[in-house]
Amino acid sequence: MSNRILIVEDEGIVALHLKRQLEKLGYTVADIAASGSAALEKIGKTDPELVLMDIHIDGPMDGIETASRISDRPVIYLTAFSEEATLNRARETSPFGYLLKPFSERELHATIQMALERHRVDLALRASQERLNLAMNAAGMGLWEVDIATRALMLSHEAGQVFGPEYKAQPRSLDELSSVLDPRDWPAVEAAFTRLAAEGGQMELEFRTAAAYGGRWLKAQGRTFEPASGMGDRKRIVGVVRDITERRCTEHKLRQAATVFGVMQDGIAILDLDFTVTTVNENCSVITGYRAADLTERPFFKLPTSRNLPEYEVRAALKQDGHWRAEVETRRKNGEPMRTIVHIAAVTDSAGALTHYVAVLSDMTSVRRVEAELAHLAHYDSLTGLPNRLLAMDRLEQSLRRARREKARMGVLFVDLDRFKAINDTLGHAAGDELLALAAHRMKGAVRKSDTVARLGGDEFMIILDEIHEPVDAAQVAQKLLEALSPAFMLSGHEAFISASIGISLYPGNGGDAETLISAADTAMYSAKQAGRNRYAFFTGEMTASTLVSIRQEHELRQALREGEFRLHYQPQLCMKTGTVNGLEALLRWQHPERGLLGAGDIIPAAERLGLIADIGDWVIGEACRQIALWKAEGLGDIRVAVNVSAAQLRDGRVVDCVRAALTATGIRASLLEVEVTESLLQDEETCSSTLTALAALGTTIALDDFGTGYSCLKSLLDLPIHRVKIDRSFTSGLPSNPKVCAVVGTIITMSHQLGMYVLAEGVETQEQETFLRANGCEESQGFLYARPMPPPEAAAYVTAASKSRKSARRRTLTPSAAGKARPRQKV
Repeated sequence: MSNRILIVEDEGIVALHLKRQLEKLGYTVADIAASGSAALEKIGKTDPELVLMDIHIDGPMDGIETASRISDRPVIYLTAFSEEATLNRARETSPFGYLLKPFSERELHATIQMALERHRVDLALRASQERLNLAMNAAGMGLWEVDIATRALMLSHEAGQVFGPEYKAQPRSLDELSSVLDPRDWPAVEAAFTRLAAEGGQMELEFRTAAAYGGRWLKAQGRTFEPASGMGDRKRIVGVVRDITERRCTEHKLRQAATVFGVMQDGIAILDLDFTVTTVNENCSVITGYRAADLTERPFFKLPTSRNLPEYEVRAALKQDGHWRAEVETRRKNGEPMRTIVHIAAVTDSAGALTHYVAVLSDMTSVRRVEAELAHLAHYDSLTGLPNRLLAMDRLEQSLRRARREKARMGVLFVDLDRFKAINDTLGHAAGDELLALAAHRMKGAVRKSDTVARLGGDEFMIILDEIHEPVDAAQVAQKLLEALSPAFMLSGHEAFISASIGISLYPGNGGDAETLISAADTAMYSAKQAGRNRYAFFTGEMTASTLVSIRQEHELRQALREGEFRLHYQPQLCMKTGTVNGLEALLRWQHPERGLLGAGDIIPAAERLGLIADIGDWVIGEACRQIALWKAEGLGDIRVAVNVSAAQLRDGRVVDCVRAALTATGIRASLLEVEVTESLLQDEETCSSTLTALAALGTTIALDDFGTGYSCLKSLLDLPIHRVKIDRSFTSGLPSNPKVCAVVGTIITMSHQLGMYVLAEGVETQEQETFLRANGCEESQGFLYARPMPPPEAAAYVTAASKSRKSARRRTLTPSAAGKARPRQKV
């Protein structure tokens, strides 16, 4: 037997007694240690096969701590103590035995033999595991295991490396693995595990890791194992996984090569060293029109498709450079001309020896055709077929050179279609394109064949008039253009009318180069449009200054909208009975960087003329709603704000979308926003009705502004959802001195009340006006008598002060008298 044993015991008599017992049983005592440090030192020197360890020994380390530092040989504890705490500590070191003193020699011998045998088994298992790990590493595999009941997943270190260094090799759930795999492959993996768990058997599956884990291709193999003896009722799936990314890439490249050869748009022919065709792809037949059987096993230079190839030149280039390339003209089998780029390359093996040739035929017939078409498109407008700006400039330069040479006159007409944008927005872009094409055709028919009609872009056209004798000649052409465009256009079943604004510049009077003439004609066109459209105008020097002013004004307005220079001031609207502020009217102001604060009169007319009124109106609605929400957040409470809308906003219903978006963005109640429309807008009742009805459906109130100054039909008051009528200041100013005005105002108030509408009087500036209006039942008033339009902070302060004043008045009227009775209310 003679197994070597180290005794760790600090009591010498006990140690000697144990030594005799061991020797009697046939063991060899390698040495005796009295402390933990001595035991660790003697282990290195004597190399025992087993350690008998007393738990309570001298020194800073007891037996348990000493045993925790011995990892390569079995330890048996010998102790007289068996309390739970000691047992728990000892159990953590995985001892090979635990003997309580006193014990018999038989117990000692049996425990030692069991420990030695277990150690031998552990060593054999460890060696087997090491060999398995080495084999798995050599094969690039890792082990995995899934507990079917709990779906717990165990990955070996090698398996974790296969999944990627980013994935920690530690037990995780099968569900957690879903985040590691490519989402496209996880359903198949989940289905495979579900089938194994339910039916048993084996699986073999290929899948990808997610991009975050390298996007590698893996192959997993496994099978189900039923519960084994000593394993409880645990049913498992065990298998291996390995990285097959490289194999998949190789297969993918092979498939790509085969696919490219088969479906490549170019024709490919493989030639042997004698230039005999051995293989062709399908597109080689498609391009040439010949079947594969007509092309293979035949000399390449004898083929019908290769007869124009310079054989001597090709062979010489291949011998010297290894490739030859040229574009040649041949014919397909059906006789159709064909332009082909032929590229022939020599192919060598790894040793540099020539093995074969590859010829690639690229059909350029359609490309050359497209190039010709592109050359046309580069100079002509694709929609109208007219010369584009590039060709028009070239022709204008030619006309100018000819006019200079012959000392002749010529003219440039700049044409802009009126109302085109409205038709394009209403009927759609397809109808707009149709209109441009038809208008181009009419204009081309109104001029001489020697003249050029060109489309510059959008709805702008330029006409170059060669050899005119007098300015009247250009005017006659312009008039013919206006007459040609005046009849109705039929667009997708709709009848549409347009006109044109035409500017005329003449050479040499208005300029000596193309850019100057075009700029002059453009300026004249702008003047014609400002004068009322559907007319022409000759360029004059005075136009330049006027046009520059308009251009600058448009630039400043656009900049004001873009840079946030617009402001809203608010004028209170008071209840005539109580004096409280029922609402505020939002009035537009412009904080001009140079001219200071400007009123609506400096904004609205120009904005309407330049087509910016709708954009500015949208800003007013959004800003007013934002200010209402801000006041509410500051504790001012709910207060109605009225905003004015333009005809442009009502015409296409955009105001409805704008109001809806502003209400959603700010979260305010719709009833806090009042939309004011002028009486003149009601003339187009059909357009207004749907828009105002939609606004009312949102919950906003509708006010009719400037009532009595327009020409609306009273029926509009019955059909439209109007909540409030505003008496124009032109009537208020005549109160109460003008009897006729008094009669009209009284009638307006009475009629409005009978129709269920509230009445607000604008422009109230005197106490006498207020007295008359209150006496005639007018509910609200607005004017300089109370306050001028104010910035938001001052308006909020005014509302707050008015509210406090009203509350103070109420308290004064309700103060108890000495007799305990309430005093009569005082007038406010």
